[in-house]
Amino acid sequence: MDWHAVATGLMTILLSIIGWTVKSLFADVQTLSKDLTTHRMEVSDKYVRKEDYKADIAEIKDMLGAIFSKLDNKADK
Repeated sequence: MDWHAVATGLMTILLSIIGWTVKSLFADVQTLSKDLTTHRMEVSDKYVRKEDYKADIAEIKDMLGAIFSKLDNKADK
């Protein structure tokens, strides 16, 4: 066997391995992209938005302020 045939064989094997690796990585990236899209949809459905949370907390603080002011004004401390 001459060196040209050996080099061609090794190059074929090397390029096959590189091709398989790139194909595998591309498939994994596609799967992760689909998973990320699904996760974004779940997060938007399940969790409270920051603005809604702030409004709810402000309402609770107002209620607590009213309760504390009534307790402070109570005559039989």
